[in-house]
Amino acid sequence: MATLTHGKLAYLGVDFGAGEQDLSDVLKQAAVNRDRDIAEATPFGADAKTKKGGITGGKIPFDGWFDATIAALMDGVLDSDVDLTFSYGPAGHGTGDYKYSGSCILAKWNVESSSTDMVKASGEFAIDGVVSTGTFS
Repeated sequence: MATLTHGKLAYLGVDFGAGEQDLSDVLKQAAVNRDRDIAEATPFGADAKTKKGGITGGKIPFDGWFDATIAALMDGVLDSDVDLTFSYGPAGHGTGDYKYSGSCILAKWNVESSSTDMVKASGEFAIDGVVSTGTFS
């Protein structure tokens, strides 16, 4: 039987160079979206398509509210070629919780103001290299 888990304790931490910064307090959505290139490998004369798995990659989109401390970190790495490290726990980051981790580069950073709402912030990290899976200890 499946064990379903609520996402309210989700965790996204990113190391900007001075230890992992917990972004969870200012986020309402985060994800690790992994993908794989699929190459067509069908030869002449075949009656059905043949595919081959290729290189993996992915993105980490996030959405939440503006925080000046987090904004300074994001602004500081957006124009640089700095590899960051991340850990993402879809159900939290307590001992034994499932974890995705790896390297990433900040690809997008957006700040949006409105006269009728909180200042919003969103963005996307591009995954750089292999994503490891495991559990938090």
